[in-house]
Parts: sequence; structure tokens; C-alpha cells
Amino acid sequence: MVNCLKKLLGSKKNRNNNINKDNTKEYVIKKSLEENIELFKNNIFPGDNTIIYRQLKNKNSQLKFCLIFIDGMVNTKIINENILYQLMNTSIKLKDKNLIKYIKEEVLISK
Repeated sequence: MVNCLKKLLGSKKNRNNNINKDNTKEYVIKKSLEENIELFKNNIFPGDNTIIYRQLKNKNSQLKFCLIFIDGMVNTKIINENILYQLMNTSIKLKDKNLIKYIKEEVLISK
């Protein structure tokens, strides 16, 4: 993770020389969850073992999720109880027009 950030930010000298240059790389998010996970693992955070990928399915097995976080920067108990458990065990209808908004507002309710 640290090496990835160093590459993205560069040295102070390089940052000053590249103020007007755009050094960011653009990636296209796809509809396939598996392809997006591979994009993160192989291109955005290659070889970074501090990045945790937690893949899960909803009890409606057509819904798949992947939670990506940095090990040691989050409370895994909170993630397990308030995010993973909710995503796996709440009935989520695929026909909801705005699925992300529904999950955010109705499933992942903060306590």
C-alpha cells in the first residue's frame, strides 16, 4: 500500500516539477464484479497484502458483493456486524431501480 501511494504521489521534487501534468491513470469500472476485483488486485493495488477483499453473496444468491478495505485501518468487528452481516442476511430485491441507494439507506443503517 505504501509503495503504491509513493508511486502515485512521487517525490516532493517530482510533484513540484509536475504541477501542471496529470499523472493519474484512468480505469474503467465494468459490470462484472470479478473483472473489477481483478482490476483492483492487478492494476490498482498489485502485490499489496494490506488490501483485504471480502467477497460475499446475499441470501438472494444472485447478488454478489466485494468489500475492499485496508487491513489495520478499520475495525473488523464493525465491518463484520454492520456491513457484511447486513449485506448477507437482508432481503434485497434485484428490481430496485437504485440498488446502491437502497442498500446505503435501508440495509446499511448506522447504529
